[in-house]
Order: sequence, then structure tokens, then C-alpha cells
Amino acid sequence: MNLDNLYSLKGFNRKRIELNRKVPKDIKNEPRILLQEALLNVHIKEYKKAIRILKENQFHPWEGWTRAHEIWILAHIGEGLKLFKKEEFEGALFHFKEATKYPENLGTGAPAKIVDPRAYYLIGLCYEGEEDTAQAIKFWKKTLEQPIRVKSGNEGGKGSSKVDEETYYKSLALRKLGKKSEANKLLKRLINIGSVEKPPGSRTLYLVGLGYLGLGKEDEAQSFFKRALKEEPDLIEAKWQLDML
Repeated sequence: MNLDNLYSLKGFNRKRIELNRKVPKDIKNEPRILLQEALLNVHIKEYKKAIRILKENQFHPWEGWTRAHEIWILAHIGEGLKLFKKEEFEGALFHFKEATKYPENLGTGAPAKIVDPRAYYLIGLCYEGEEDTAQAIKFWKKTLEQPIRVKSGNEGGKGSSKVDEETYYKSLALRKLGKKSEANKLLKRLINIGSVEKPPGSRTLYLVGLGYLGLGKEDEAQSFFKRALKEEPDLIEAKWQLDML
């Protein structure tokens, strides 16, 4: 597992595949090994394989543990984006909705109220693609159900970008709902995050790229996503954004 983590940090996915093939049979179905395999499949865009691993196995919870569910979200969002790019809106819609669920076997309980701005915004895009404007607007409004927050201070640590990434999708929803000025203010604040951390880490670079992307500055966005991937080669969200450009 430690070797797999090191390969992941360097983006050595071929080595990770070879390592996974050599896992001894007596530990192949150990939950932590299964999760490593599922995450590897996410990184190599074999999203359905990752989903199958997560569906077919039981992952036991402990305090603060959410990894299986996090991989579940990544796998369904990844597969949904793949289908959305091909304009297969019905299939994409299924996966984006699955990303909002909390299967019991993954060991993470659902919150009292599920709010997932990224998934809701993408669900809205699918309904827009199907020309169901009413449903699209409904989900873009759901994207904005929680107060919009942008952190200040150190933004670049691992795991610190969730609120800010949500802010990006909320800004896109605002634009879809005709509130362009409010959306642009949020996107500019995301760009300004890059001036907080010196030197900026991979997550910060990614967030700045999102800010530029939201403002339609694709060249700048590409530059920041590539810089983020240079710092963290398996930053899957940055790969997705580059794939969609």
C-alpha cells in the first residue's frame, strides 16, 4: 500500500497496475487493498470497474472515515463526465445522481440533508441537454441551498479545497440563473486565492484554474491545471477539467 501511494504521488499508474496484479490472493480482498484498486481504476478512467468494486464489497466504518464514499463520488462523477462529453445525457444523469447517494456498505452515513453543489450543477446541465429547462433550474437552485463561503488564509493543503470547489459550481449555477455579476465576483475571489499561499500548492493552483475557467479564460485555466498536475500528477479533478476543454 505504501508503494502504491508513492507511485500515485508520482503519477506512475503503469507501475501501480503492475503492483496491483501482484497482490497475493490471501490479501486481495482486504478492504484497504480493494480501495487502493478502486482508486487506481478512477485514476486510469476505468470508472465502472471502480464502481463495481465498491458495490460488491463491504467497507466497515470508523470515526471520521469517509474514503470509500469519496471514491464512490469520484467514480460516478468521472463516468458521468465521460458520458456527458459524448452528449449521452441520460447515462450521465444517472451517474451524477448516484454520486449524491450514500450506500450503506461503504460505511459512511448520509447527512440529514444532502447538499452537493458539483453534482447538482452537473445534473442541471444534463436536464438542460435534454431540453428540460424546469428541472435544470430546479437543480441549479439546489446548488445554492447552502450559504456561499470562500475561505481565507492557507487554501492549499490537501482536503482544504472542498468549500472553494463548491463555490466554483455555485458561481456557474448563479450564471445559469441570470446572476452574472454575482458569479463573476465569486470567480475573481477564487483567482485571488492564488495570492494567499506562497508558493501555491496543487489544490490552490487548481482552484485558480477554476476561477479563470469560469470567466471563460481557457488558456489561463489550462496553464493552472497543468501546473497543478505537475505538483500532484494524480489530481483527478484537474485532469477532468483539461479533458472537458
